[in-house]
Amino acid sequence: MNRYHFISYSSADARDFALRLCDELAQGPPPIPVSLDKRELVAGSDWDDQIVEAIRDCASVIFVMTRDSVTSKSVCKKECLRLFDALAVVDSAGVLKEVRAAAAGY
Repeated sequence: MNRYHFISYSSADARDFALRLCDELAQGPPPIPVSLDKRELVAGSDWDDQIVEAIRDCASVIFVMTRDSVTSKSVCKKECLRLFDALAVVDSAGVLKEVRAAAAGY
């Protein structure tokens, strides 16, 4: 898939919305290339490794924020925090200064 946009969502309360969003973006107009874990990842392979690779290789991440997506045990929240840690540049006081365009070594 060429420079797709990865959709990160909580399967606990946003699966149906994420599926509709994926379909509508892909259909356009204009069609937007998107990746959704349930449709793109390979069963039997390490899920976490595939998620990291999908995020590393995408043009952007679309984070679907719901109540569950921000709970402390949410896998979606962990994906978002991992991405933020890889891209954020903070100063010594912990203030966000910029967000990198690419996550080298993510």
